[in-house]
Amino acid sequence: MRPSLDLLSARQRELLEAVAKGTTSSKELAREFGIAPKTIDNLLSNAAKILGVGDRKSASARYIELRQISPEPSPVRRDDLAEDAAVGSPEGTGATREATSIVRKLLHLPPLGGEEHPIRAEEVTARILHVALLAMLTLVALVMFVLAFLKTFENLQ
Repeated sequence: MRPSLDLLSARQRELLEAVAKGTTSSKELAREFGIAPKTIDNLLSNAAKILGVGDRKSASARYIELRQISPEPSPVRRDDLAEDAAVGSPEGTGATREATSIVRKLLHLPPLGGEEHPIRAEEVTARILHVALLAMLTLVALVMFVLAFLKTFENLQ
């Protein structure tokens, strides 16, 4: 009987297997799975509670032990889909996730959920105002161009 394994989501199982293979850093797991490090921490913490242990390494060891005792896969729970959607994971599993991870690395994209930025609120405000000013100048230039274009048509008639 495997009541603990049935309570784990598919994502938690994948993370526990990755930890068992030696990847324990939240940042490394986040890059590999394409989700935020904080989400990794939450998923592994909840998995540890479900398995009745205190940390991710112990949870991983317990998961492997329970899986070896009864290796048949547990049924997919409806919550698995909701959890994956909640952490912002539009990718599928396996090859699709790997391909998405490679694209994110090539484009230097942050994990889903974003990353914490080490900038102060004043800098964020200044950057927003800068973008707003550029957008306004672009809009003014576009309006002037359209007006000049219409004036040219007016002179031709």
